[in-house]
Amino acid sequence: MNYQKTKDQPLDDIVPAMVQGLGGASNIAETENCFTRLRVVVKDPALVNAETLECLGCYGVLQKGTDVHLVYGASADRIEKNLRKFLEKK
Repeated sequence: MNYQKTKDQPLDDIVPAMVQGLGGASNIAETENCFTRLRVVVKDPALVNAETLECLGCYGVLQKGTDVHLVYGASADRIEKNLRKFLEKK
């Protein structure tokens, strides 16, 4: 996936691309806001594309096993809520 967040694009618009970078909706087992990070538990870590996730305006991607942390600062809470809403529709 070739995705690049533009400077003026709202962070809420990145959720569909984020889901793809995390291996698709069926690969996401759990989401949680951890202060400045969006914590996602995935089923298959091999499906995570860190390069795609890094293009989505985050400060960094940390992955250890099935845990993926996306550092978004103060926006992490809002992004996590939008991610949950998106996944509920799937």
